[in-house]
Amino acid sequence: RNACPSATMPLGNKALKKRQQAADAKAGIVRNETEKQKLAKKKPEEKCLICMQIMTVTKTNTEIRNHVSGKHPTSTMAQCFPTVAADDEAQAKAASEPASGGGSSGGAKKATAPKKKKKGNADADLDMLMAGLSAAPKKKGGK
Repeated sequence: RNACPSATMPLGNKALKKRQQAADAKAGIVRNETEKQKLAKKKPEEKCLICMQIMTVTKTNTEIRNHVSGKHPTSTMAQCFPTVAADDEAQAKAASEPASGGGSSGGAKKATAPKKKKKGNADADLDMLMAGLSAAPKKKGGK
């Protein structure tokens, strides 16, 4: 007779599945759908090289800028967050360069200032406002 019968028995499906999941988790493979969705929505993060604080990278990076100016006033953004600083410089350079091409297609559109109202229309605006205020609200059909 065998002294330890469990040593020769094959593993069950549950144990094999647990082993596979552990190996996948160790390798960084995500099989759970909700975890995949969370990873897809997660914003990128950067670590400050001086104090090792983790900050979320956003479109304007205001949180990172406030961190650099508040916690490390003697350091530059490139010293704290070199990848974010490089991305900001590239975006600033792309925004400052004028677009090539002079036609209506392509290129950046010129910003137009909002048109100012003429002072002569103030009476007309007031009349329309008063007409709207004096009109009695319509009642909904009831019993």
